Amino acid sequence: MRCLTLADELARRGNQCLFIVRCQPGDHSQVVLERGHELLLMPRLTNDGAGHMDSGLDHAHWLVGGQDRDADDFVEALQGRNPDWIIVDHYGIDRHWEDRARNCCLRVMAIDDLADREHHCELLLDQNFGRNCDAYSRLVPASVTVLCGPRFALLRREFSEWRNYSIQRRLKANGHRLLINLGGVDQNNVTGQVLEALSRCPGAEVFDISVVMGANSPCLESVEVQVRQLDLKAELLTGISNMAEVMASSDLAIGAAGATSWERCCLGLPTLLLVIAENQKPVATALAEHGAALCIFNPDCISAQLCESLFMLSDQRAAFTESSMALCDGDGAARVADHLQEASGG
Repeated sequence: MRCLTLADELARRGNQCLFIVRCQPGDHSQVVLERGHELLLMPRLTNDGAGHMDSGLDHAHWLVGGQDRDADDFVEALQGRNPDWIIVDHYGIDRHWEDRARNCCLRVMAIDDLADREHHCELLLDQNFGRNCDAYSRLVPASVTVLCGPRFALLRREFSEWRNYSIQRRLKANGHRLLINLGGVDQNNVTGQVLEALSRCPGAEVFDISVVMGANSPCLESVEVQVRQLDLKAELLTGISNMAEVMASSDLAIGAAGATSWERCCLGLPTLLLVIAENQKPVATALAEHGAALCIFNPDCISAQLCESLFMLSDQRAAFTESSMALCDGDGAARVADHLQEASGG
């Protein structure tokens, strides 16, 4: 989705963007086409483990068929085109893939979050707060331009467009509209844990609760039943296309410490962050230390900690708004596009 955001910004400037995607469930190919970009699908493969063990990468198993096969299929799909940039965003890909694919183009941009593998690229983006660019000094050539921090976060334009309204509203409002959004999939139904904790939270009746989930979430039906039975003011929203507006119109949020952290920061939305994956801990820790979010670091502690944490967030909302909005203004995609175009001479 962040690649789509960058592609939308580049297309707005008159550039053509081509997505080359492995055909598999959840590949978002229809979304790419709906956004007006060109799409080529690489053949579907079964996840038989072939090619995974040689790379030594922690997330090698996420790349079906391994890097060699993936790079070969990519080059074949490109069919002699000569793009100005190849932009690659995958935890199972490192300089090995990039060395094989870069023969098809002038420049490679890598998007990373982990600083755990080498890259052979001209531009590297890590949008996480707290990441020092020096973390990549031994992972990329010295000539590489490294962009670090939420100043470069790839947010859709709607977030920068709603930023002023959202911040001005927070200066005047002290409401209790609570947004719950634990990602589009929420495989482990953390949303259900949150709702269960709220149902036992004294004083929770003051909140007007909006639960936002993806239309294909595996726990959607159970959450729908839970919302109907909840003895609180609550609604369930699925597959929405106006997330920035929903966030801007909310007073508090409970969310995962993933990419949506920067969306909430852009809008100054005071947030109780739930760490639901190991790779979210560094971002959550940095945001908590900066005073930009309140955090629950262990999902097993939601039941015990959520109620007290939520009211603490509400009491200190002005401070959280001020700290979070200073981290991200929503113009990151434009800044990254500037770097891409400057390097291309246009």
